[in-house]
Amino acid sequence: MPSYELIQYPLVKQDETSLSHIGGSPNLPDQFKLPNCKLCNSPMTFFFQVKFPKKHDWAGKIMSVFACTSCTPIEGNHYPPFSPNRKRIPDHFLDDYEKSFHIFAFENTETSSLRKEYKQVLQFEKIELQSLRSTTMQITRIGGKPNWRISNDFPEDYMGSHFTFLMQIWDDWAFKKLPNAPRQALFSFLDSSVKFRNDDLYFLFRGAPLYLFGTLDFEIPKVYVLNQK
Repeated sequence: MPSYELIQYPLVKQDETSLSHIGGSPNLPDQFKLPNCKLCNSPMTFFFQVKFPKKHDWAGKIMSVFACTSCTPIEGNHYPPFSPNRKRIPDHFLDDYEKSFHIFAFENTETSSLRKEYKQVLQFEKIELQSLRSTTMQITRIGGKPNWRISNDFPEDYMGSHFTFLMQIWDDWAFKKLPNAPRQALFSFLDSSVKFRNDDLYFLFRGAPLYLFGTLDFEIPKVYVLNQK
């Protein structure tokens, strides 16, 4: 499967045709409810969405990623939970998997619109996909093969469905907040007090290297996120 780099264009105005982008407002089907964190009930922050290219196994699908940036979850909930079996994901594991984050996956043919009721947090940047010669570059990219930081943990099966590699998010992929947006809350390993970033950046799951995999055989596809911090 080909690999694609995500090229960002920050000086572009968002419109209804924006289907691959960072920040701004999400473009979602109307029946999708904007997610709240299951740990603190705060509205989740919209980070990015991508429309998968023609040569990808998820061609024609759009993935939209949200995560809570308001609370400092207890240890173990500030990263996506690990499956007890890395290769064969246990049945129904992904049903209650998303607590401090939520990922929508839907077909591009579904009617969608900019969700103007969403209070924007991150600066809008248009994304275009550019083909890469190497399928294993250590950058944030779609498709190709995972560039593992630790070990090969490619999941093989979930409830009869195989997985495909969607994308990897490298640990230097930062998101710029809007000037009036709050600073991102951080988990503290030392005490229970709330800490906040001291800059104008947000990071998805504290900037951990992330690997996203999608089911192939479900009518409503599911996404499994693995980190290798």
